[in-house]
Amino acid sequence: VGGEYSGSSMHMDQCLWSNIGKNFAGYKILFTWRYGAESNAALEAMYKTIMKPPFTAEEKRVLSMANKVALVGPGDLFLFSGANAHMTLGVGKDLSLSAYESYVNLNPTNVSIFRRSGCKEHWEDCIMEDDELDDLQDDVIDQVEKMLLKLDDLRENLPDQRQRRETNAAIHTFVPAMVRELCNSKFFRRELLSIREIKSQLHHILEDWESSSSKECVRKRRCTHSRSPSPRVNKRAR
Repeated sequence: VGGEYSGSSMHMDQCLWSNIGKNFAGYKILFTWRYGAESNAALEAMYKTIMKPPFTAEEKRVLSMANKVALVGPGDLFLFSGANAHMTLGVGKDLSLSAYESYVNLNPTNVSIFRRSGCKEHWEDCIMEDDELDDLQDDVIDQVEKMLLKLDDLRENLPDQRQRRETNAAIHTFVPAMVRELCNSKFFRRELLSIREIKSQLHHILEDWESSSSKECVRKRRCTHSRSPSPRVNKRAR
């Protein structure tokens, strides 16, 4: 919420997830910079800065590096990756009001980027605490388990042929692609395969598949506590 030239300063999300939201009133400009070197260069120059008129020469240089610039008006929806450095700037005399939610979607590219949370591509000042990231990763594992169990149940019990086709498409296309990408991480692969209820499904999904990750993600900051090899085994008896 804010008036003219208020906004969200230049930053990268604390976890490399996606954001979806709606602008209910007023206007704002959303700037994003391409994930990776371009985002880090922009953050190096303008981290925690709201660039607003009159722009300095340096601000003009950084703004010219943006890969997307979008004017968001009343009723508009927006979707972007929080792994991109981004900034918003309220424009016009009306109060600007937006709301958004962060989530990890099924797109393998987005899952791959999510796995890089806390690693070298992630701007260090924007990284969430290791303990919180551990908890978030455990939540993702729980959600994958629930999704696989629910899809398996739906496949067996849907009476409508069209619904069965759509569910089978999700089971055989979108979900396996997401799971395989997630399993490029040794941690996610180990923890998911430790769950008895979905182990056979996972073996089927991962059959004839080899991890494409040549190097495991190494976090910039280490946990303040020693994480056990399989923390979820103690969380819920399998």
